[in-house]
Amino acid sequence: VNWSETLEMLRDVHKVDDTSVNLVNNFIYRCTNGELSGCQQCGIQLQTLFVIPCSHLVCPECIDSQTTSCPVCENPFDIDHFQKLQPGIDFQFNPNLEEEKKDRESKRALTRAFSSPNNNAVVDLEETEGAEEREVDETQVRTRRHKKGEACKYSREYSDGRCLICREEHFDCNFDNAEQRCSICNKYA
Repeated sequence: VNWSETLEMLRDVHKVDDTSVNLVNNFIYRCTNGELSGCQQCGIQLQTLFVIPCSHLVCPECIDSQTTSCPVCENPFDIDHFQKLQPGIDFQFNPNLEEEKKDRESKRALTRAFSSPNNNAVVDLEETEGAEEREVDETQVRTRRHKKGEACKYSREYSDGRCLICREEHFDCNFDNAEQRCSICNKYA
């Protein structure tokens, strides 16, 4: 049974008024678009509900295999008619959920990398299993002393608050601005 057959059966076989048929039509539309609808008995919001021959929509908790009358209006119904009324809806997996999960993992890895105390973590975003951290050998981090009169320099790209020359962290931050970011070392509050 498909969408249009369900609506035709409600009109022709069960003599349901147009307003109620439109409510069922709206439910089917929302269901096929992944939206939720409320059970007319208990009010729970679900994507899939049962269509009763009287046109009420109920959840699986409010009806069972022994039910022969509508839980909302208590009108009796034939089980065969009830089964034929259920719209055939094809559900498809939403691949965006997997993409969102990978994005969250990448963001977490970046956050960990840039908030590490020595900022010596490297993040490889090209890995297929998600972003993972790897520690860099301490000898690879280049530090030197400042030359006479040379001030600390801070990266705008990396907001770890460490000098690019001596790798010492800036502690006198002023976060009293709209971005809540230090104007000297670019570290966020």
